[in-house]
Amino acid sequence: MQPAAVKLGGGSGVNLAPSGLVLTNAHVAKAVGATYSVLLPDGRSFPGRTVAVDGTLDLALVALSGAADLLVAPVARRAPRVGDFVAVIGQPGTLTPDGEPTGYQRFHVSTGKIRGFLDDPLGDQSLGRTKHDAWTYWGHSGSPLFSARGALVALHNSWDSTTGMRHAVTWQAIVHFLEAHDAAYTSR
Repeated sequence: MQPAAVKLGGGSGVNLAPSGLVLTNAHVAKAVGATYSVLLPDGRSFPGRTVAVDGTLDLALVALSGAADLLVAPVARRAPRVGDFVAVIGQPGTLTPDGEPTGYQRFHVSTGKIRGFLDDPLGDQSLGRTKHDAWTYWGHSGSPLFSARGALVALHNSWDSTTGMRHAVTWQAIVHFLEAHDAAYTSR
């Protein structure tokens, strides 16, 4: 699924349409109309513009210009369960919060498991309601969490500095957001 992962702005995202429709976090894509250069793992870059944002669900869609026949990530047909394997593909920042070089490479893959859920899967996702333990760093916001079958099950957005637990926007919030914005997607 790595070819469907993208870098945009200071974060990450995942492509859902052959013509280029990137799902990312609202705190990455900022506001409707914001523009970005979106980088694919093969080195191609396309201009993108934010077309939908939901701050409560921390989700956004960025439409690409001039893209065609891009690889897409399917959305899982069901929500993940505690203990399920996940692979996260994202963009760890090249600098620490203090400005020191990290040496981390783009399109980093880490693996882990779903560790639990907070109540109300459609509630405020500022601290994502899906808990996972795959390694993430600054810049991983918007990184897709894939199941063992290669389907999108959540979208990384935060971590809890008290517990060290990583958090992601729920599968339920993703499906709700995509359907609310009539965004076509494939499922697996």
